[in-house]
Amino acid sequence: MAWMFGDYLQRQLKSREWTAYKLSQKVGVSHSYISSILNGGSTKDKAPPRISVDILLALSKSLSLPESHLLLAYKGIDPDESRINKDEGFDLVQEVMLASVRSGKEWHELSKKQRQQVLEAVTKLTRQYVTQLVAHELERLG
Repeated sequence: MAWMFGDYLQRQLKSREWTAYKLSQKVGVSHSYISSILNGGSTKDKAPPRISVDILLALSKSLSLPESHLLLAYKGIDPDESRINKDEGFDLVQEVMLASVRSGKEWHELSKKQRQQVLEAVTKLTRQYVTQLVAHELERLG
């Protein structure tokens, strides 16, 4: 499976005519770390890098993107084509809530602000999912 998160970020950089270096400066991380995110790791055998909640939120702010879009891309769902099915929606909410976006931290270890931001992103995803589900059911009922 392609590294959706890196692909999504590359599209965002291209649309803004930004370089990876510019993004690294805005986020406050090294250029090599941003490059590893964009490329999904430095080699084919290496797993994509872990992305903390702090970095995810800094990317969201720097790129002026909703956190929910980055969460979708991190989960492997293209936010630009986001028709989330029931299983994807529930899996995503569960993963974000329990794993805190693979930050290596437990939910209780996140700061109050981080928990609030993650909950806001999950709320946006939930609204999007419910809206799509209702629209699908209305369409099905004709």
